[in-house]
Amino acid sequence: MRTKMFTVLAVLAAFVILTLSGCASFNAAGRMPDFNDPSSVDKTKLSTKMDGDVFVTVYPLKVKEEVEKYFDEDLIDAGILAIMVDVDCSMSTTLTAATLVLEDGISVSQMSAEEVYATMKRGYGLRTVAGWFFGLYIGAPILAYQTYKTNEKIQQDLNGTEGVAGKLLKLGKFQSGKTKGFLCFRVDNPVATKKLQLIFQRDGKLTEYDFDVN
Repeated sequence: MRTKMFTVLAVLAAFVILTLSGCASFNAAGRMPDFNDPSSVDKTKLSTKMDGDVFVTVYPLKVKEEVEKYFDEDLIDAGILAIMVDVDCSMSTTLTAATLVLEDGISVSQMSAEEVYATMKRGYGLRTVAGWFFGLYIGAPILAYQTYKTNEKIQQDLNGTEGVAGKLLKLGKFQSGKTKGFLCFRVDNPVATKKLQLIFQRDGKLTEYDFDVN
């Protein structure tokens, strides 16, 4: 009888662990929109500007399916607008500011990688408790370790690793060639009409790029 009960509990534990493990997955590592691939983006939402030899293309993610494809998280529901930015320059240039201007004129600064990560990271609480209860004191450590490794993967995807750029675009100097990444902004209504302002500096001169991100 005890053996049968143990078997039933073990099967139940395995089922619960496998079910909960899906909550600690991350399936968007390295995924970025490809502006040259018609199936990757809605080209009606692409906006481009060029000043001298600096060519900039932006693409706002305002559809839930797109956001989840590239972040594995519904950032829209969390009040975050993600905008893909592609910078192509023949010489080095510096991005000094990135601001989202709302319809009422209020300016919003880009979120830091830490702020975006805080929204995306997987939690431990209920998963660990369920692991202890159903996993016969074995499931919790497994689930906790898996959650830790998943959060580590999310951080690396946002920030980058040595030799590999992260998913988020950071202010600073860009070398010649292409530089791309996401800018994220916390707003009340991510799908409302807004304007993205990017300011580049080169040879002591500031140039402002304005984009309607509809």
